[in-house]
Amino acid sequence: MESSEQNKPEGSALYDPHATLEFFRRFGKPESTKQDEVIFSQGQKANRFLLQRDKFYFLVKGKVNIQVGGETIASVKPGEIFGELTPLIL
Repeated sequence: MESSEQNKPEGSALYDPHATLEFFRRFGKPESTKQDEVIFSQGQKANRFLLQRDKFYFLVKGKVNIQVGGETIASVKPGEIFGELTPLIL
């Protein structure tokens, strides 16, 4: 499989990642991170004084590991949404 195909979002009958990507393109702001960079951590609070809010993300390419105590408990793949308010069902 080519690398461009590996990063294509996959859909299901209930979720359309292409529609989600379009929503994020229209109403979101693109962000990039480096490998092994912490995007957010447990207990981190948004600063309401500076008008910061809890964020959620749409992963376009790559992989994000969700860790607790240094142990990976879930991974996010391209086309999936994750964030500071995302409930995890494992």
